[in-house]
Amino acid sequence: MYTELHKGDSFEIEPNAVMNLACCDCNLVHKLIFKILDNGNIGMTLK
Repeated sequence: MYTELHKGDSFEIEPNAVMNLACCDCNLVHKLIFKILDNGNIGMTLK
């Protein structure tokens, strides 16, 4: 159902796309949204 990532694994995601992260600590699915800011930094929102 989900791609399993391990510590140190890299991944690619389009800006403003939602990434569903299944958490092994709390067993919930968190929604991550990444955005490229005007200054070039990457911002992340977690729901």
